[in-house]
Amino acid sequence: MREHSENVTSVSVSRSDSYPESDEDEVSTVEVEGYEPHSSDAVGLPGLDAIDHGTTIVTMTNSSNVEVKPITQYIGPVTIHQYLNRAESLDHRGPVAALTPISESTSETVNENVELPKESVPNHTPHSPKEKLYHAMTSNLPRKLGCVLILAVTITSVALVVYFTAPKKDYDDSTVTLPPNADSEDDHDLGNDIHILTRRRWGGRPILDGWQNRTLVHPVKLIVIAHTATSQCKTVEQCSSQLQTIQGHHVGKWDYVDIGINFLVGGDGNVYEALGWDIRNYVKNNSIEISFLGNYVWDSVTDKQRMAVQLLLNRGIELGKVDENYSLVAHSQVYNTESPGRSLLQDIKKWPHYDNRTYT
Repeated sequence: MREHSENVTSVSVSRSDSYPESDEDEVSTVEVEGYEPHSSDAVGLPGLDAIDHGTTIVTMTNSSNVEVKPITQYIGPVTIHQYLNRAESLDHRGPVAALTPISESTSETVNENVELPKESVPNHTPHSPKEKLYHAMTSNLPRKLGCVLILAVTITSVALVVYFTAPKKDYDDSTVTLPPNADSEDDHDLGNDIHILTRRRWGGRPILDGWQNRTLVHPVKLIVIAHTATSQCKTVEQCSSQLQTIQGHHVGKWDYVDIGINFLVGGDGNVYEALGWDIRNYVKNNSIEISFLGNYVWDSVTDKQRMAVQLLLNRGIELGKVDENYSLVAHSQVYNTESPGRSLLQDIKKWPHYDNRTYT
């Protein structure tokens, strides 16, 4: 037991037998006189052996700050009698008194585990770096999450405003030299309800300068059949949308002057003009590339698509753009690729002018 008051009159320690098992009948009392206020020595309590169930009574007078620290394990109940002076200020009550309600007499039985009021438990102060980091991250968490959410919404809003309001690069027809018939708005009727739709019809942008260095030598003797490996389109609107996407990809990512294909055949059976008859494609020099919109690893060729290709080549021969003795090959015969897909490859092997040789 350690007493810190500067005006202790006396400390007494007594012991009595509270249980019938005890062998002693008398009460032993120890009076401690002349206790020095600032002494660091503890007042020793009478020692008890393992089978002694006696009661030790400690009496303190004129004390405001008392710490009771047992040095012997007691088996049995512990009773604390505390008498407080109402006139004392709360600031001068010790840590034990501060936890006890103010009353003339307070009696409380304490078991093995004494549970202090929640408000008396001191806050845990983080010491290790991990604890400090966790404390910093979790303190005021709702407020921090709200700030992050507001910041994310603000950044997204600014990005959308910039994207939709910033001036975009556009093509000026007055400064671009166009190939012959490139600005035609008229479809070319091939017969049997099949047409060649120009770029203006499918909504394509004008071809970029640089095409002048990619002119074809006529008549062309090699025809290459490929596929776009995209989803299949069934209407002019669907096919036009696909062509616009392909054009943006070829021009924006691959730096082509246009879609790098001469003609494309849609699932609707129409032909869509890209580079046309006079500009070299990006697959094989001095050839005409005809690509089917779709993925012909799984898609199947229709009769209207087959007829569209034959009518287109016949028109090319009439215009002097295609040699009448042309050779027709698959994309995979001029480049290491799976295009035009197994289904289309097996189909073109039955077409007129098919050539099974490899062109590199």
